[in-house]
Amino acid sequence: MHDSPTCNGSPCLRELFDQRGLKLTWAAEQVGISRSYLSSIVHGRRRLTPPTAARLSTLLGIPEDELMAAAGERQP
Repeated sequence: MHDSPTCNGSPCLRELFDQRGLKLTWAAEQVGISRSYLSSIVHGRRRLTPPTAARLSTLLGIPEDELMAAAGERQP
C-alpha cells in the first residue's frame, strides 16, 4: 500500500477529481473551459486563474485556497 500523492502537503488536483469520480471532460464542460485547458492545469502546464479556481472549487466542493494549493498555486 502506498500513500496518496500530495502537492505541498495537500492532495494533488488530479486526486481531487479522482476521489469524486469526476472526468476532466465533464468537469471542463461544467466550468466552461476546454478539456485540454483543464488537463494542462491539472498537469501543471498552465496556471489556475482566479475565475476558473472559483468555478472549480464550487464544482469540487472545496474552499478556493485548498484548490489553489492542490494546483501548486499560492494566493498572496
